[in-house]
Amino acid sequence: MNTDTQHQNIPRKVAAAAAADDDDEQSEGELSSDNDNDEMLSQSVNQIPQTGQSWTNMLTERNLSSIMSNAFADNSQIIHIDDPIAQQSANPLTYVFPPGTNVEEYFERKQKQTETKPKRKPTRRDLKNLSHLLNKERNEELLRAILDIIGCRRAFQYAHEAVRLHKTNDPSIIKSDNGQTRTLGGTYFKMFLNDNDNQLITPSERDEIKKRNQICSYLMCITKYLIVYFIFSFCNLSIQEGNFNPYETLGVSRTASDKEIRQVYKKLAKHWHPDKNSEPNAHDQFTKINAAYEILSDPKKRQDYDQFGTTSEGNHQRGFNPHDFHDPFDMFRAHFFHETSSNARKIIHAYELLTDILPNSYTKPYVIFGSTNFCFHCRRPAEVFRSMEPQFNDVGIGTAEFNIHEQRLSNELGVMNVPSLCVISQGRVYHFEDQDYSEQNIKQFVRNAIPMHRFVRNLQTYDDITKMLMSYNQSNRVNAILITKQKIPSLKFVLPCLQYQTRIECATFNFAVIKSNLLPSYLISISRTSDTILLFKEDTTRPEVVIKDSDFSFDNIKKTLESNQLLHLPSITSANVFNLVCPIGSARPCFLILGNRNLFQQHYSAFQQLSKRLSGEQKCQLAYLDHSLNTQVFASYARERNLRILAIRRWSAESIEIQDTNIDINEKPVDIGDISTKLETFFSHRWSNSKKHSVPNFIDLDQRNENLFIKLYDSFGKRWNYWVERNGLFRYLLSYLFTYQFWIVTILVLIYIYYIKDEPEIDQKKSHKIKQIQVHEFNETFLQRYRNPGAANSIILLLIADTPADECVKHFKEQTRLIKDSRMVYSILYRQRSSQWLNELAQNILDKHSSQFLPSTVLALYIRRKFFVSYGQLNDDCNNSNESCEHPSSKLTFSDWIDLLLNGTFRQLINVTDWPTKFS
Repeated sequence: MNTDTQHQNIPRKVAAAAAADDDDEQSEGELSSDNDNDEMLSQSVNQIPQTGQSWTNMLTERNLSSIMSNAFADNSQIIHIDDPIAQQSANPLTYVFPPGTNVEEYFERKQKQTETKPKRKPTRRDLKNLSHLLNKERNEELLRAILDIIGCRRAFQYAHEAVRLHKTNDPSIIKSDNGQTRTLGGTYFKMFLNDNDNQLITPSERDEIKKRNQICSYLMCITKYLIVYFIFSFCNLSIQEGNFNPYETLGVSRTASDKEIRQVYKKLAKHWHPDKNSEPNAHDQFTKINAAYEILSDPKKRQDYDQFGTTSEGNHQRGFNPHDFHDPFDMFRAHFFHETSSNARKIIHAYELLTDILPNSYTKPYVIFGSTNFCFHCRRPAEVFRSMEPQFNDVGIGTAEFNIHEQRLSNELGVMNVPSLCVISQGRVYHFEDQDYSEQNIKQFVRNAIPMHRFVRNLQTYDDITKMLMSYNQSNRVNAILITKQKIPSLKFVLPCLQYQTRIECATFNFAVIKSNLLPSYLISISRTSDTILLFKEDTTRPEVVIKDSDFSFDNIKKTLESNQLLHLPSITSANVFNLVCPIGSARPCFLILGNRNLFQQHYSAFQQLSKRLSGEQKCQLAYLDHSLNTQVFASYARERNLRILAIRRWSAESIEIQDTNIDINEKPVDIGDISTKLETFFSHRWSNSKKHSVPNFIDLDQRNENLFIKLYDSFGKRWNYWVERNGLFRYLLSYLFTYQFWIVTILVLIYIYYIKDEPEIDQKKSHKIKQIQVHEFNETFLQRYRNPGAANSIILLLIADTPADECVKHFKEQTRLIKDSRMVYSILYRQRSSQWLNELAQNILDKHSSQFLPSTVLALYIRRKFFVSYGQLNDDCNNSNESCEHPSSKLTFSDWIDLLLNGTFRQLINVTDWPTKFS
């Protein structure tokens, strides 16, 4: 270390030692800048030292040499203290005392103060600063122990010394016994734990620090072992659960027949039944036997187990698990990634909800379950929901789970409770409010959330059926009728109808209405034991497709409706119909009939036969297009009196290729064979005079004919669902609305309003008393109270008046009620009683400011800072004398003047030498 560096370190050591006399009033880690220390110590130098006072506080880098030279010249006593830290730093502390000072008495008094003054308890701020000083040391437990045992001052002094020693790169200091390099924190801890000959701390303090360090080490080891133990326990439990083998449980081979399995099951179940077997594990063994027999008695489950090792479709890819597989890392997923348990088949987040589930809920409803991994009362509802997921999926309802801790998703759904079950249908979110999570309640809740009556009609008589079947020409839709014995239609039929509602008209007909003796021809093929679906097109006497018995499944119904969305001879009434007639990228062309609708109806039966022939032989579609609705593309091909057929190919979604077949049809009978032969040439020959056009914009005529009231109701329902039902707070308030507590509170409020409306004067008097502010008389006692050293630093708002009956006194009190600030003290000075005080105040003004203390003048007195600010006269009509007055702040209102005072913006600041003390 060079000479300049040593010279700079001396005053810092002295300043630090002097500051230590205050016993750590502020955090030791907050080191002030050199400029702040110089300013503080310079203020100490300006003070005249008394006898027995240490001159150490007066040492700075600037005046150190001058003070030392003056001390030698005055024969002052200079003492060097052998402090351990100062010795290691080669900078002993220096105390300078005036002549005649009793040095021993000074140090005895200082020692008593140190012993009697309580040690400040270290705070979290001290720990943070000490860790930052030691290069962000992470062993906070040992640092906290050092702070608690030796105190903040000594801990930070030794930390600075550790920094100095670590920078020396001395191998004996920075190298450990095994040759590794110590960190700065390691060097600091070595001073307390390893250096037994170090005199920085006492042996008792060293032993206590070592004891605390050992306790922290033991706790950390125990915590690590517990974490490892729980992880292995969870894994072992999962492995044991995953090793469940139904064949071994029943004690049969894999080739055992159903009869052998049944016999063994009856024997074991009778032996292990809890009512007949008193062994402790009888109940668990009986449960395993039932689970094993449930798997092996079902051919499908047994086949799935033999092939995949599991009976659940969701577990085919990950192996068998007859019970819920408890992943030990589920808690970490839930806390950090907001995911639910790994048992969930599908987990959704807010992005998937907003972009996929909600927009597509008009055709595919979703049932979602929300919970957390730390919710113990969610286990039973979660098990019920997961057991019902296959049932929902079999009828076309999507299922998923989500974590309620994902705040954005919970806010979008309006989730308020844990657990939470929601159904998303028709763009709306429905919440399950029942506390009983049973299968029956959940099924009923899901059915109520799907608006079946809106999309599935209920037919009462045969005439209703006939009327519906004959409406295909106006609706341009296929008709599907469900013959059922149930009051509520099956979701297997409702959800496909919901998905294809624009092309298929669905209805239900109760089987109880059917009479055997008057059975119509189209009902002959229905099933007597199960539900039956009849699909009708143009032929109203015979159904096109019949679905019943074993074919009555969701997949089969959906596949059938998807392939029969069009009539044999449909009309192009929307872009959706055009896409079905002319699919994109099809190698087969489609054919459109253009022309007059009346002429088309005249030849409708012939065109229908032609369409069936083309569909059966060539796998292509024939449709009718009214060119008057789409004149942009087809106007040049249309004929006013005749019908013309166009061949169309569609290679992309934006463009079409049109070829004129030159087949004109008039009122003469149609030759189906001739037209069919001509159209077949467009499948094998190359098109020569075709033209390419962009796909026209079709007018959508397939919208349901719903009245205005229903549309307004739907619009209001969607907005209500978004703003209220998907808002947790509003839903809570609405649920409280239907409770008796709400009506009791409402009645009490109404009674209170009824009885207090006749008593406004009493309330005004009460409020007047509350707002009343105390105004003091300005006298000698009042002034002395605020001149004392311990008095509050308040602003005295002083009004000068002649008598208490002046109008300005009343006006002043009214103005003070509007001021809401605790720094203001209000007083009134009467000139008849305190004229001498006003005269002396005018004489004590420093800047020779001419001030006239007229009646109604308001002054703001700053007692400690010895100045005042004058507002002038509060109002001119309160001046009873004939003196002329000037209003220096005539352009400033009283309230604005008060705001300037509170903000520290003064106008016409008037300084005084001292405040007068005589009043009369």
